[in-house]
Amino acid sequence: MTRDFDNINYFSVGLNLNLGGKSVDPLWWMNPLDYSYNEVKHPKLPSSNCDKDADGDGISDCFDRCPNTPDGVSVDSHGCPFDTDGDGVADYKDKQLITPTECQPVDADGVGKCPDPECCTRMKPVETKECGSIPNGSIPFMAGSPKLNSSATNQLNSLSNAMRANPNCKVVIIGNGSGSKIEQQRSWDRVNSVINYMVDKQGIDRERFIFQYGNATGDSNSVDYRAASEGETGPSNLPPPHPNLKNK
Repeated sequence: MTRDFDNINYFSVGLNLNLGGKSVDPLWWMNPLDYSYNEVKHPKLPSSNCDKDADGDGISDCFDRCPNTPDGVSVDSHGCPFDTDGDGVADYKDKQLITPTECQPVDADGVGKCPDPECCTRMKPVETKECGSIPNGSIPFMAGSPKLNSSATNQLNSLSNAMRANPNCKVVIIGNGSGSKIEQQRSWDRVNSVINYMVDKQGIDRERFIFQYGNATGDSNSVDYRAASEGETGPSNLPPPHPNLKNK
């Protein structure tokens, strides 16, 4: 080369290699805003269904995902009935509106089946007594008298109903008072009055009673009663301890 006007010639060759997936075109010669420009220039018009609301739920048919919602049912922004607990049953058909997650899945009415708590699975079944509905009670008497007053007969009427409801149960009638011969006889008289009333007025079989008198621990002016224990037996009638003092 000289300091004169020499001409220098050269050329270059370029090679571009796209390393991305084939479904993604490289943006070497594409303006990213072209899509937006085209949408603005040629906007998509809404379908003709957008001015209709067939089920009247306030959501246009073109956006309504549940187009057949019954009248009066509240819907969400997609036109579908609310399902508060997410169990798959719409609130308007759900008979258990808030079903805990652990109780799902649910039946057709939206009612779940909750598992028993761990404590309950370890519980032993409660043994119910056959005569448990026959109450314990005490019948008061006037001092020195074996006669039943209206309060006592009302109480015995309730007892008779309980005995009819439990036909296999016996009742123990316990007369209190053992301090003297008169108290012992009066105790017998009062038990006899109670059993006679139940047999004669209420029609209860005498064999369903166990006759006891002369109890030293109770109120001497009362007669107690209770359901007989399983296997408990006793006479339904006893002779008076001091007949000469009867009804004294």
